[in-house]
Amino acid sequence: MNFLAALPTGLSDQRVAPRVWGRTVCTRLVDWGEYLMNAGNSLLTPAGGVTVTLPEVQTELSDFLDTSILRTQELVNDLDDAGTPNVAQGHAIATYIRTGVVQAQRTFVAAQPTVRALPDDPHAFQVATQALVQTLDDAGRRVAALMHDAELQYKVRALGAALAAEPACVGVR
Repeated sequence: MNFLAALPTGLSDQRVAPRVWGRTVCTRLVDWGEYLMNAGNSLLTPAGGVTVTLPEVQTELSDFLDTSILRTQELVNDLDDAGTPNVAQGHAIATYIRTGVVQAQRTFVAAQPTVRALPDDPHAFQVATQALVQTLDDAGRRVAALMHDAELQYKVRALGAALAAEPACVGVR
């Protein structure tokens, strides 16, 4: 028995056509990923080659995390509103996706104290920042792989076919 599927999640009980569910969820996942990737890239390359101080980088990282947490909560809300695909194990699949996104959000929240505690030494700062960025990147990659992982785990043909036919799902399958 899949106990994860039995836990309350906030997901709507509304059952929707697999292709509609896939379009909604895939679109939201892609939008979220693109936003975070663009925001993360701007952290790594300051505008116009301007030199920034360590406190400025620390503030930018903190702002990025705050926004990432907010955007991830918006994604969770969107997933809740999307309902569940009207297929066998539809609720378990939707829960799996939602749980993965919540785990990424927890990673972002857990990174906040790390940002506040970054060292003043430039070399130590760089090492710590690179490790932090890698952790955040890994969390984002896990979210990007959720749809694919859910397909592999649950093997529901009707959903797989619907997702394959949905152009919005190309970036997350």
